[in-house]
Amino acid sequence: MVLWTAADIFQIVRGESEGSWQADGVSIDTRTLNPGDVFVAIGGEKFDGHDYVAQALEKGAVAAIVSHIPDGMDMNSSLVLVPDVMKVLEAMARYRRERIRSGIIGVTGSVGKTTVKEMLRFVLSDQDKTSATEGNLNNHIGLPLSLVRMEEDCRYGVFEMGMNHAGEIKDLTGLVRPDVAIITAIEAVHLEFFANESEIAAAKSEIFLSMDARGVAVIPGDSPYYSLLMQEAQRQGVGRIVRFGLRDEYEAQLISVQPYAGGQKIRAKIAGLELQYVLPVLGEHHALNSVIALAAVEAIGADVEKASKIMEQWCPPSGRGESSVLPIPFSGQKSGSYTLIDDAYNASPASMRAALEVLAIRKELGKGARSIAVLGDMLELGEKSSFLHANLSEYIMRQKIDRVYCAGNLMKHLAHQLPPSVLAEYVGEAEDLLPLLQADIQVGDYVLIKGSHGSNMWKLVKDLKQSSVTV
Repeated sequence: MVLWTAADIFQIVRGESEGSWQADGVSIDTRTLNPGDVFVAIGGEKFDGHDYVAQALEKGAVAAIVSHIPDGMDMNSSLVLVPDVMKVLEAMARYRRERIRSGIIGVTGSVGKTTVKEMLRFVLSDQDKTSATEGNLNNHIGLPLSLVRMEEDCRYGVFEMGMNHAGEIKDLTGLVRPDVAIITAIEAVHLEFFANESEIAAAKSEIFLSMDARGVAVIPGDSPYYSLLMQEAQRQGVGRIVRFGLRDEYEAQLISVQPYAGGQKIRAKIAGLELQYVLPVLGEHHALNSVIALAAVEAIGADVEKASKIMEQWCPPSGRGESSVLPIPFSGQKSGSYTLIDDAYNASPASMRAALEVLAIRKELGKGARSIAVLGDMLELGEKSSFLHANLSEYIMRQKIDRVYCAGNLMKHLAHQLPPSVLAEYVGEAEDLLPLLQADIQVGDYVLIKGSHGSNMWKLVKDLKQSSVTV
């Protein structure tokens, strides 16, 4: 399907070109570019897309949008010359959004937004053609890129909006203009850039700025910042507000959760309709995320009961609670297997607590298995960082985690709080944990690995998987 034509781009930017090409994709990275894409030469702190224009054309790009003629090239019909490439990408996003008549859902929040987005992608795709943010493309570049990749005949669009400074959500929601806006949670995340969580709540509520009386806001009723979020939604004239949480008076309620070896059985109520369904992952946070997703399904006008049934087939994205049964031995001296819980994409105090809860449930269901938490630094927590790391010790002891490995300069604050019977080891770098874990992991163990992306715990997951021998 043709996604963009030269005529579309010239209408938007009036760039200097004589081309008449058609593109079925948009790329900003030659490593993932497909033949038939239009290449947008974005510049960044560490790279300049103009340096890769020739390579993009060689790989089959039909054209490249540039702000200057790259060295060694002459102006030709494959180049669209514009004053500012980034502004053109944003203009393309606005152009595409104006022509989309489908239901658009925007998702933000301190934690859970990617999971809710992926749940929505999965259940809505079962009902009709759906476009959604790929991976974590939720910033000032990734979000417009996601929009310009959306085909106009999609019935649903789901777009994630991330931030670490005030004002960023305002810019993103101006492009997305969601019909349904979700705020998953307000938690202690990015405190390096905010004075407190109230400021985070105010920044997240910027998602309502592009909405009107036709819009629906889905907000956490149990949050301490519920009133603030409600007031901001009402101030913008949002027509309907859906509260989610545990209370009976909420429009979207998580009634009960019953864990079992294969996941959890959930009872929920969405807009007065009581549902019973199975989610193949553990943790009350995932159960609540599913309720948020179903609330958005109902708000956008899709079949919520059908969506609840298909939830049984949903699996979490890599790095966000994905479980793998891996073989032992590492060196040929042991036999059997253990379970690796990969939650290493990112971390905050709230997501740490949720992951530790899942680990504790796994241990309880495993009947005799050991629980091992392998934890890396939680980043961007500002002045409260040392306290928030140390404070995890209370939760670890409450969940009766058997062994804890800590890695990173900030995790030393947790290590100092743990008793010797629980602290297995503290090291400075994640990579130093590999031989320690290989020597310690026993048959039947449940091993959680979690940390902020910059802590490199994801590399430890990769190394452990590679070091396991296929049974």
